[in-house]
Amino acid sequence: DGQLIGSLNVSDTVRPEAKEVISQLKALGVKNTVMLTGDRQQPAENVKNELGLSECHAELLPAQKLELFKGLKSKSKGACFGASINDAPVLSASDCGIAMGFGSEAAIEASDAVLASGTLKQLPKAIKIARSVINTVKGNIIFALSIKALVIILAAFGLAQIWMSVIADTGVSVVCVLIAARLLKKKY
Repeated sequence: DGQLIGSLNVSDTVRPEAKEVISQLKALGVKNTVMLTGDRQQPAENVKNELGLSECHAELLPAQKLELFKGLKSKSKGACFGASINDAPVLSASDCGIAMGFGSEAAIEASDAVLASGTLKQLPKAIKIARSVINTVKGNIIFALSIKALVIILAAFGLAQIWMSVIADTGVSVVCVLIAARLLKKKY
């Protein structure tokens, strides 16, 4: 008879592991955690507050997400995490796009990495592994170039012998492979 007798509220639920993952990311040095979403402003703000995100931008179309992300990326390196077809342009434009394994094909195709488990729990581990790999590669490059430079300097003064060149080339390569192989045994 024209009187409201009830209401129904429908909302997305936050993944159970999301708050812990955001906390771990902050512990890893991730300073800005920004949510770009097509959802309405109030539910997005609720998620932002629940997870402790730095910023939240809501009611965005994919092109608006991309423009906003480019602006954020101009201030610092930008990694993006997403799962839907609407996230694909931003995933593609990010320095490192990470998609959910059970997300849309477009998001998976546009990303640089995929969390095959379909859970956010692997994201901090993936960052730790990536940092270890980068540090190992940098260390190997410095080691290899230092040894080769030393042999070249010795050769310039007539002090290098052929076996030194072989060790500086092949021996250093073997040592670098062994150093990199340690990553397989490392616990993250």
